[in-house]
Amino acid sequence: DRFKPDKKEHYGITVLFVGRPIHIKGKHIIEAVEKRLFHIKDVRFIYVENVPYEDLPNYYQMADICVVPSLYSEGISRVVLEAAASGCAVITSNKGALPELMNGFGIAIEPDITTIANYINGAHEQPEKIKKARQHARLYAERFFTAKNAETILKEYE
Repeated sequence: DRFKPDKKEHYGITVLFVGRPIHIKGKHIIEAVEKRLFHIKDVRFIYVENVPYEDLPNYYQMADICVVPSLYSEGISRVVLEAAASGCAVITSNKGALPELMNGFGIAIEPDITTIANYINGAHEQPEKIKKARQHARLYAERFFTAKNAETILKEYE
């Protein structure tokens, strides 16, 4: 219930990075993508680091796309779950558990500047596709990222 889409419609594409500003999290990749796409005036980038947990839903609600460009074998990412529940289209790297987590609602790609820039540019050129991806992410989260699912998993490990 905390992470849910905002009903407001807005103009353009907002890309979100949530994470620690360390090399293996890939923030520098998104910054390079931003520089590459600087000429597209209605694409904006938001970087979230070290904010209180209760403030995170506001950032996800402002975003259309959340990018998790990890450069290492990341496990299950809370950012991915929160972004999907908030109705963001999600792009992750193809490292660790992230591709399996994307099975069904997002995409896992090579974490490089060109690939991510091309995806974001495509989203800008075809806003109906990103709107559909956002809706799909939320529906997937409602189905699979619930307290009931967590309880089922915990019972299996008792």
